[in-house]
Amino acid sequence: MNPSVFNLIIIIGFISWTEVARIVRAETLKIKSSGYADAARALGFNDSKIIFKHLLPNILPMVSSIALLIFASAILSEASLSFLGIGIPYQTVTWGTLLASARDQISAWWLIVFPGFMLAATLMSLHQLREELSVK
Repeated sequence: MNPSVFNLIIIIGFISWTEVARIVRAETLKIKSSGYADAARALGFNDSKIIFKHLLPNILPMVSSIALLIFASAILSEASLSFLGIGIPYQTVTWGTLLASARDQISAWWLIVFPGFMLAATLMSLHQLREELSVK
């Protein structure tokens, strides 16, 4: 496979969808077995109303939290693969390709520090956003 943005998206998506599916399934089973889902079923609500009124509103905070973690993981994966030269094509500027180009000029410290700092700041801000969303 030639390095391209589309191939990288497919690879990262193929690797990370199982984690989301596992967590969504576990949360759905936990909420489904709770008392209020059974009470709604006893009141005669149909399955779609139980799903949209009870299950989804309780699953969405967990899914948004996990989605931010997976997004941060995808950014780090892209940067790692681009650094190794097997991610996005070398002509495209990414944090990984910037760090890879700094290997040739090790005396130019700013080529390593600033892209590395911005990558770390992005990942830390995504984790902080996840913490803020999970508190509410």
